[in-house]
Amino acid sequence: MSEVIEMSSLPDLGRLYVRAALRRRQKPTASTGCPELAVKVEDVGVDDETLADYRRICAIVDDGLLPPTYPQVLATPLHAVIVAHRSFPLPAMGLVHLENTVEQRRPVRDDERFDLRCEISGWEWDERLGVRFAIETDLLVDDEVVWHSELWALSRGAPEELVERDKRRHPAPPSGEEPNALYSLITDAPADLGRRYASICRDYNPIHLHPLTARPFGFRRPIIHGMWTFARCWAELAEYAPTEDLQFTVQFKKPLTLPSRIWFRAVADGDDIDYECRNVAGDRLFLKGRVRR
Repeated sequence: MSEVIEMSSLPDLGRLYVRAALRRRQKPTASTGCPELAVKVEDVGVDDETLADYRRICAIVDDGLLPPTYPQVLATPLHAVIVAHRSFPLPAMGLVHLENTVEQRRPVRDDERFDLRCEISGWEWDERLGVRFAIETDLLVDDEVVWHSELWALSRGAPEELVERDKRRHPAPPSGEEPNALYSLITDAPADLGRRYASICRDYNPIHLHPLTARPFGFRRPIIHGMWTFARCWAELAEYAPTEDLQFTVQFKKPLTLPSRIWFRAVADGDDIDYECRNVAGDRLFLKGRVRR
């Protein structure tokens, strides 16, 4: 039976980051145990100004509905409660966001009130990488789950040289317009994008902010939040995807350093959509995913 932490409101993410960073923990091993933790908050509403800023920075059209990527952002402080908890055995700094699966069973209006519940739902030891763990998140309206996600993250346990992200060069897509292409867009991710996104979503992880704060964690330049790239993909996908029974996945393949010029593209595969984000040359894959229609 999971320990359930009940919050009266969404907590301050910055304080949780500090608490998690100061808590001393060991590198994960095969014997590192999985805590049974859940956290919930009831009667949550969306701040209109913050949501407008989020739509603007991610180029998402205001249609009166919550973007299906936004509940994951709202739940981030609840995830931080879990990571900062005394029974969570893994180091907070250096956690790597690997992938997400999202199900939206019906659209959520941006003026609706709802509950959020998160819990650890998976725990795997990988001899080469370390501990992979999953956090599931539910958004409930009148006790009905209308949005659900499963997020997988990694806590590195092996020597650094064995766990660096995939460095392979992925073949660029064929040149010219593909017969099943839905869109192809080249745009810029400027140097200050991480700071601007952090000011909206309150995710001030130092790897996203400045070269000087990113360097101690192995990055010569700051990297953008994976959830920004995910949301920016959604901005282009929205007109092709259903709002009812929406299902999509995303895998984060390489960190996207700032500044960068990036390429978003999507192709239809039968009733489904495959989408991705690459560098302009097309041989570095930052993110890929699938929407089920």
